[in-house]
Amino acid sequence: MCLSQRGIISGVRVRASLVAALFALALPTSAGAVVNAGTIQVNRSAAGVHLGMTRTTVVSKLGPPIFQNGNGYMQYSENNIFDLYLNRARRVRMLGVSGPNFCTASGICMFAADGVRKLKNQWGTRLKLVRLETGEQVYLLRGVVDGRRVFTSFSATTIRPRGKIIMVFIGRCPPLPAVCGL
Repeated sequence: MCLSQRGIISGVRVRASLVAALFALALPTSAGAVVNAGTIQVNRSAAGVHLGMTRTTVVSKLGPPIFQNGNGYMQYSENNIFDLYLNRARRVRMLGVSGPNFCTASGICMFAADGVRKLKNQWGTRLKLVRLETGEQVYLLRGVVDGRRVFTSFSATTIRPRGKIIMVFIGRCPPLPAVCGL
């Protein structure tokens, strides 16, 4: 084999390796599952993940998270928000949800016009406007599910009726005498 043939064969091998490497990058990896849509059950669940669900059950249902840490945080979306917070017993204690394809079971969709008006029409005086220690105002709905105190908080673009819901937290309340949902 002459020197020029070796150079051609070597160049072909390099290009083939490069193409194989680029192709491998394009293939799906064992990255975590993504949740970008789902139904919100006020004071209970979102996208099929319920308060109190074990970490093992969540992973068997959704797959591994995109990101997690040792403090019980699990992230399931990169473009929206679908975050889970576990307690020491590795059970879901709170969910954080944001994205245009998340809607309550009654049809109130996030980022849709008149979200605050629709919340007030559905929940009436049970829906409380609460000022957080950060100064932000959120609408809060407290309840009891399976004997446990729970809450759902709704952050909106404005507290006026035309406001769009932009963030929802669903969680278990701390033991009494702590205030629930703050």
